[in-house]
Amino acid sequence: MILEAFFEVNGAGRLQEVQALLSKREFDLVVLCHSLTESDCRRISEFVNCQSNRPKILMLRATGSDLVRPGADEDLGAEAGPYVLLTKVAEMLDFDLKAKPPTAAAIRSSSTDVRTTSLD
Repeated sequence: MILEAFFEVNGAGRLQEVQALLSKREFDLVVLCHSLTESDCRRISEFVNCQSNRPKILMLRATGSDLVRPGADEDLGAEAGPYVLLTKVAEMLDFDLKAKPPTAAAIRSSSTDVRTTSLD
């Protein structure tokens, strides 16, 4: 929810939804939840890498885990909390959190927790 304060966020609960959303528009960032399987991460990374303007990938790690899934540009431990997540997303997108929020678009999932953000 904190991402929605600065970015438009849409959910994708299944891999097919991720693929459909990525085929319809461009995104700047995909946030992958630590609950995704390695197979899901790999497939989403493949979808992302097929984009003409490839979005960056932020992988969230489970609390206390050092495991980083393949294909992630950056990773962040879930224990870091929502504010650190927000600042990490802003950093990856070269976005100034103190500036007026621009129009943005994103994908956000619930169970598989795939998120993307796009600054228009």
